[in-house]
Amino acid sequence: MEYFFKIVSKCKNRIGMSGHALMIFLFVQTGAPGQDLRLVSATRQPFDGGAPGTSGTRYEIELKTTRESCGAQPDTIWIGNKTYPLLISEENNTTKYNTLRIRGEKGNIFKIRIMEMVTQPVTHGVPSGTHDQASQGSLQSRTFKGEALVSYRCNDRQRFQAVRKFTMLERESFR
Repeated sequence: MEYFFKIVSKCKNRIGMSGHALMIFLFVQTGAPGQDLRLVSATRQPFDGGAPGTSGTRYEIELKTTRESCGAQPDTIWIGNKTYPLLISEENNTTKYNTLRIRGEKGNIFKIRIMEMVTQPVTHGVPSGTHDQASQGSLQSRTFKGEALVSYRCNDRQRFQAVRKFTMLERESFR
C-alpha cells in the first residue's frame, strides 16, 4: 500500500491533479482490495446420468490469483442454499477432491467442480433423494447476492468472491 501512495504522490506533483481524484482513478484501475482471487469463469450444466433415474447439475468455477496476491486459497463455496467445503489437490483426482490447484509463475489457478446429483425412484427399489457434496450443517449458511459465493483466506482474514451468474451450458446425457 505504501508503494501505491508513492505513485500517487509522484503523479500528483507531475500533472497537478488533486490527490483524491488521482487516488480514486488508480483505485479503480488497479482493482479493489479483496480482488486477490479473481473469477475467470463459472458454468452450470444439467445432466442425465448413466444410472437409471440419475440426473443433476455440474458446476465449474475457475478462479485465479496474481503473483502479488496474499497466497489466497478458497476453502468454501455456497451455491444457492447449499454449502460445499473445498478439498484442494494438485493432481487431477476428482474422486477425492473437488478443487484442482495449478501453480504458475504468474499465480495460481483454482478449478472447482461441484456435482449435485438427484436419484429418482426406479422399479428396482432404489430410494430417491439428493446425493451431492454439500456439507451436512458443519458450515454456516450465508446470505449473498448472486448465484454463488466463494470464501477464501488472505493474510489470516476471511474474504469473499461472488459469482453473480453462472453461464448455462446445454444439458448433457450419458445414456
